Amino acid sequence: MGGASYVEGLGAAVRAGLERMGEPPAAGLEAGELARLASQGAVTIGALVGPLALAAAAAGMLVAALQGGWNVAPEALTPDWTRLSPSHGLRRLSPSRVGPTC
Repeated sequence: MGGASYVEGLGAAVRAGLERMGEPPAAGLEAGELARLASQGAVTIGALVGPLALAAAAAGMLVAALQGGWNVAPEALTPDWTRLSPSHGLRRLSPSRVGPTC
């Protein structure tokens, strides 16, 4: 799957959208048809961009592993509830820390 197939797929999606816009509406847009159009657009975008995004993510993970090794730090995943305390945030806005001192 190369660049030509991506361009052809994107061209077909744009062509179908422009053709739909050029037609006068026969009736109002219903919820079912709107959901179908949205899911069809999501599938088209996923099919066109998905492989490229997966390749970029894999390359990023590979480069990170080559640079620093595979380091897993589960303690970094534990929540620090003190950082979510509103009193600590308000304390940083106290007059002793805001603005120039005279």
